[in-house]
Amino acid sequence: MPLTLLKDGEESVIVRITGEPEVRRRLMDMGFIEGSRLRVLSCVCGNLIVEAKNIRIALDKKLAKNIKVA
Repeated sequence: MPLTLLKDGEESVIVRITGEPEVRRRLMDMGFIEGSRLRVLSCVCGNLIVEAKNIRIALDKKLAKNIKVA
């Protein structure tokens, strides 16, 4: 399921990064790696603030849909 479906406070594991090669590379450079854990800190209108590897990152809805979690 896409990351955008998680609610505030939920934790999950990244299972896949999708999208164009440039988008995948950008997300991986930001620390979103398959198998790593993340937690949603805030979700407003699909835009997210997540914590991954003890770093807080803001993602817009369009970019967050490329991160698939389980």
